[in-house]
Amino acid sequence: MKRTFTILLMALAANYANSLEYEDFMQQVISANKSYMAEKYNIQITEANIEAAGTINNPEVSFNYGNNQDWNLGMGQTYEVGLSYSIPLGGVRKSRIRLAKGEHQVATAELEDYLSSLRMTAAEAFADAWMAKHEWKLAQENYDIMSRIALSDSARLANGDINKADAMQSSLEARTAYGKLIMADAEYRNALLSLSVFIGGAEIDTIGELPSVIFALHLINLEQLKITALECRKDLLADSLKKQASQYNINLVKAERVPELTLNAGYVHSNEVVNELAPAPKFDGFTVGFSIPLPFAAANKGAMKSARFELMKSDCQYQATTERVYTEVEQAYNRYKAAEATMSEYDTKLLNDAHVILDTREKGYYEGEWNLAELLMARTTYIEIMRGYYEAAVERFIASATLNRMIGK
Repeated sequence: MKRTFTILLMALAANYANSLEYEDFMQQVISANKSYMAEKYNIQITEANIEAAGTINNPEVSFNYGNNQDWNLGMGQTYEVGLSYSIPLGGVRKSRIRLAKGEHQVATAELEDYLSSLRMTAAEAFADAWMAKHEWKLAQENYDIMSRIALSDSARLANGDINKADAMQSSLEARTAYGKLIMADAEYRNALLSLSVFIGGAEIDTIGELPSVIFALHLINLEQLKITALECRKDLLADSLKKQASQYNINLVKAERVPELTLNAGYVHSNEVVNELAPAPKFDGFTVGFSIPLPFAAANKGAMKSARFELMKSDCQYQATTERVYTEVEQAYNRYKAAEATMSEYDTKLLNDAHVILDTREKGYYEGEWNLAELLMARTTYIEIMRGYYEAAVERFIASATLNRMIGK
């Protein structure tokens, strides 16, 4: 059994040889994440819309042919070629371009906000994987302890130093620890698979440590954080730009309500009229003119009402986002303070003491000073302290990342 366990641990360690560090991971999120790549097309779409908005009206060419019963009355034939062009009088083209540029600005801000949200989600996934990694390490350490004890108890039982029940219990604990190690390994593998989705499905063997993103709480001013958020939050910027775009849309609707002036010119050629009662020579004629539609459609206010309601909606959305920003910043600040306070409880001395106590109990058990129940209790206490420390580290990391996200950094 010892050989089997040893081979298993060597295989697990080999799978986690190459480590992906946090900064490298986040760089790959930016460069390889498929969802982010898809969102970036919105920028190209709006750029194309700006180009399309600059389109001018096409001139119209017409051709007419007339035959005044020339075949039996000899009244001749006519040929007419015309050219017409409509000129928007309300500045529609300029308004369309301005609106398209406004929508491009909105798309740019929304892309930056999407990236900020993606980075936050990726950071949380990295923290989850880091926790799974340390759960795996704790399971491995627990198995190492129990396998040593089980092997020692097997020898001690053969020498008559302990009873059979104690040897059986230590063996059972070792087998249980082995099962937990296998489960922890599976959880870690799954966490790495979840991470790979963020970087385009690239294979990840293992990950490095969490970065130390720590705020100096005594230097943090909550009101200043709120001001920074108002200046830097991309979702707030996007809502502000949507208000601007809604106003551009109103201007476009107004421009579209102004009639277009259509200029037209034509050339007419008439063949000779040979009718004996009304003969006429062939001739060439020219026509010029203009037309303008009667603005009856302007009586329908539906498009303007819709545009104004859209502006009112975007203004309310901006105000709601502003209020949400204040709340989210304060919540993130409070969460970080609590996480920092929790983390401060796990100083180096506490962790070292837990490890020393466990080592002392294990040695004392081999020497007959402690029984198995006391050793198992020391082991459980050590694992709980270490797990609490890792959970606190994860919470502080996520809290700091969230605070950065909430202030737009």
